[in-house]
Amino acid sequence: MWLSNALLRMFLSIYVVFVVAAKRVTNANRLSCVCSLAECENVNESDCPNGAGTVWDSCKCCRVCARVENEPCGGPFGFSGSCAAGLECVNLNFLDKNAAGVCTREY
Repeated sequence: MWLSNALLRMFLSIYVVFVVAAKRVTNANRLSCVCSLAECENVNESDCPNGAGTVWDSCKCCRVCARVENEPCGGPFGFSGSCAAGLECVNLNFLDKNAAGVCTREY
């Protein structure tokens, strides 16, 4: 009886360690944003080049100009920006899904 209780406690301890470790790894892959509207620039559609328009930044906090053709986009947590309408972010680095791409015309 003692041996089975000790084994049960050991397995539960190992389980808890794995669950905590898995949660830490999962959280490490997330973007943690602190949104302060006071830090956002006042960007209007007319301020953006080539009629690109505005999109939300990677934290979904501030409006920023969309990226135009041949500009970088995507990247880790989308920090390199989002493409304007009619463009798509193409990542040419197939080995790194988090690598920044380039805004390219949609076909």
